Parts: sequence; C-alpha cells; structure tokens
Amino acid sequence: MELAIQKIEPLPLEFTHEKVELLKNTVCKGATNDEFELFLHVCRRTRLDPFMKQIYSIPRGSQRTIQTSIDGLRLIAERTERYAPGKESVYVYGEKKELISATSYVKKMTSDGSWHEVASTAMFSEYNPGNNAFWKKMPHVMLAKCAEAQALRKAFPAEMSGIYIKEEMDQAS
Repeated sequence: MELAIQKIEPLPLEFTHEKVELLKNTVCKGATNDEFELFLHVCRRTRLDPFMKQIYSIPRGSQRTIQTSIDGLRLIAERTERYAPGKESVYVYGEKKELISATSYVKKMTSDGSWHEVASTAMFSEYNPGNNAFWKKMPHVMLAKCAEAQALRKAFPAEMSGIYIKEEMDQAS
C-alpha cells in the first residue's frame, strides 16, 4: 500500500485586530509603530508565525532586530521545494582540543534539476558571546546552527536576506 503525501500550502499570514494587539503586548512589547509595522511585513513576507516562535522581534540597545529560529529558516527553505538537509556538521579543533569552527551543509536544487551542496563555516571566536549558558553547555550545537544559518542564506538569498538566528546575534549583545 502506497501512502500519498499531500502537500499543505501555508496560507498567507494575516493578523486579526485581536492578534495584532496581542503581538504588540507580547512579542513586540515596547516596539515603535514603525518597528512593529516592519516586523509584520517580515512575518508576512516570510510566512513565519510569531505565535509559533518561528520569528521574533528583539530589542537590542536603542533599536530592534528581527530574528528567527533555525527551524524558521529551514521552513522557509523547505517551502521553496528546492531544499534538502545536508550531511552532518564538521568541526575543527585546536591543539588543546578547543573548538575552532563548524562547517554545516545544505542541499539546493538549481533550475536545471541538479542538486548542489552549499557549505558555510562559522568560527567559534566570532560567535561565542563568552557568558551564555547554552554556548558553554552545547558549543557544538550553537556553532553548527550559526554555520547552517549562513549556508541557508547563501543557498536561498532571495528568501532569507537579512534574517538571522538568535545564536548568530548572541555576540552582539
């Protein structure tokens, strides 16, 4: 017996007045009207749902940044129907067995139907904020997320331009 997988196309992301107010009071608390409008625009453009924690509006100093989860980036890539996860990340270590870098891979199908591997490397010294519990407890996972996010943006620039994950921005705090 063969199971047919039905593709479910996500609906365009629209917000009711009640949902807009909820976003203003929770996810975007403290955002200016312009920052909030920008956030809604990016949510609609990417079709990421802030209520499902796929996209965030994060205050950073005197302004806000829009960030997504690695799952949000993967979802955007998946919707192109030209994405496949790549092989496991590869790590480089220094002489004292300290983590130096992670290289992550994704696959992208080009217009001629062939698949290409897209790789990107993230350096530990450039992303580790030094005082974050997750970076201390799971440095490989955190660095691999940064490398994968870079690879996804490299493979799908039109869909992901200017969208970063929290782990990439940790060092900016």
